[in-house]
Amino acid sequence: MTLTDQIYSDVTDKILKELESGTAPWRKTWSGGAPKNLVSGKNYRGINAFLLAIQGDEYFLTYKQCQELGGKVKAGSKGSRVIYWNTVERETDAGELKTIPFLKYYTVFGASQCEGLTLPERGAKVSDEEKIEAAETIIKGYFGPSVSFGGDRAFYRPSTDSVQMPEKTSFDSIGDFYTVFFHELGHSTGHERRLNREGVTAVHNFGDAIYSKEELVAEMTAAFLAGKCGIENTMKNSASYIDGWMRALKDSKNSKLVIQAAAQAQKAADFILGTKFED
Repeated sequence: MTLTDQIYSDVTDKILKELESGTAPWRKTWSGGAPKNLVSGKNYRGINAFLLAIQGDEYFLTYKQCQELGGKVKAGSKGSRVIYWNTVERETDAGELKTIPFLKYYTVFGASQCEGLTLPERGAKVSDEEKIEAAETIIKGYFGPSVSFGGDRAFYRPSTDSVQMPEKTSFDSIGDFYTVFFHELGHSTGHERRLNREGVTAVHNFGDAIYSKEELVAEMTAAFLAGKCGIENTMKNSASYIDGWMRALKDSKNSKLVIQAAAQAQKAADFILGTKFED
């Protein structure tokens, strides 16, 4: 097994462990803020955001960074992986150079696993009104599908490029309303005129690999967007969804599914937010 295959396998196993306990990691709240590096202040992206959120810390840093800040990692602490893509060039039989991507990782420790560090003061708590305003700003700033309200179902219809949402009063909380709204907007980014994702443009059946991956993309997109505006995802995990995700992830042919879905979700969230990144 190559290092890349091992990383895919390890990440899948970690996510499966969470699902088997009845919790989808992308439905955990980022209380205190999304995981970020203490030195750079940058948020971790893609699958790293979910893997580190499992631990519960807001700030992470490498062993060396901890030392450079005058702190030390507590004895016996087990670090967490941060994975990233690298590339290598190989010459083909035809004499052409081919760029081959592969996964690598480095290890970070949560601030709670370190001592002797000075952490930033927490900012003022964001009010519910500010969270709602932030969510509305995201929705209004996304020039995506048409949106209609009413009925008791939430869905995205690719053929008409439209989102149908129940009224806000149909939901148990305002957080649930926006999380579901963000989920459907996540699907809409897959339209052929946008990010052209197979889970939206191709025909698929409930529970198959394409369907499961697209649902993961939409769920994770909703998590990224909800986290962006400070809305907690209080929705209960659906047993049928968790069951479907577990089946998909346990399929050896889909060991890449969760990392790829997280990458596509990050791209979808960036697209909705109008954010451009080089990674």
